[in-house]
Amino acid sequence: MTLGLGPGTVPAPTSATATPAAVNGTQVASWYEPCRGGCGTLIRKQHGRRYCSDRCRLLAWAKRQVERDTGQRALPGESRVERAFAEWIETPAGRYVEAEVVRMARQDRADGYRRGEINYYFATIRRNTRGLGRDGDGYAVNNSRRAHLVRKVMREHADLGSFFETRDLRGRAA
Repeated sequence: MTLGLGPGTVPAPTSATATPAAVNGTQVASWYEPCRGGCGTLIRKQHGRRYCSDRCRLLAWAKRQVERDTGQRALPGESRVERAFAEWIETPAGRYVEAEVVRMARQDRADGYRRGEINYYFATIRRNTRGLGRDGDGYAVNNSRRAHLVRKVMREHADLGSFFETRDLRGRAA
């Protein structure tokens, strides 16, 4: 195989016994790495390139795009955010945040407020809870969970059913 021959590239070994570590009798494993395009060409590490040629880079990009665009991201009727919320709310951190939102909303309602502010509740929880672990995205309290949490709270707690104002979720009715 001799795809992408150019400065800093070496053809892949052709004999059955040759390996990248012993091309022409020299140790090259530490100097070379395979092209990430999958063509088998070895590239010198010091050049800082990942692909042996622009053609190989573009082919690898096109392959990733097809995989990304054809993969099922979410079940029908469910978004990635909804799936992530469903996983998060089952964690101890998710249950804690839900309980705190309900507690603060009930306190605000008792104090005479007509509407709850989920942004304020999340900011307060984030600020006052130092031991709360981080989720997979690296956030202690992820703002992407607000809309789904508020709908869950309104659905499960009748006294808070009209306390929050919501908008339509993208592509779905509220």
